[in-house]
Amino acid sequence: MLERTDDTSVYDVSANQTYTGALSDSCEILELRDNNGVLIDKVTCGDNGWYGGNKDSRSTMERVNTGSGESQNSWGTNDGVTKNGLDASGSAINGTPGKTNSVNN
Repeated sequence: MLERTDDTSVYDVSANQTYTGALSDSCEILELRDNNGVLIDKVTCGDNGWYGGNKDSRSTMERVNTGSGESQNSWGTNDGVTKNGLDASGSAINGTPGKTNSVNN
């Protein structure tokens, strides 16, 4: 799980990585690399932006399968029912950090 600035956005699940700045609502290229800098996976975007997630419902983008992260078919949006974690105000988040993604149930 990525958290912006510090590890307090989801207070009951620890972040795997924190970052500064902001991710674009329309598209970014994200790369996962091992400790030696070797590329493990990569996500890009399609013509309509991110392959999953929903800004209005604050639902996370979730990995569907182990295919290429550059394929739209590898991503989905949290189903709004399967959840893990609470936000800083104690409300359940529409995501499953550290657990099986809702799109894989």
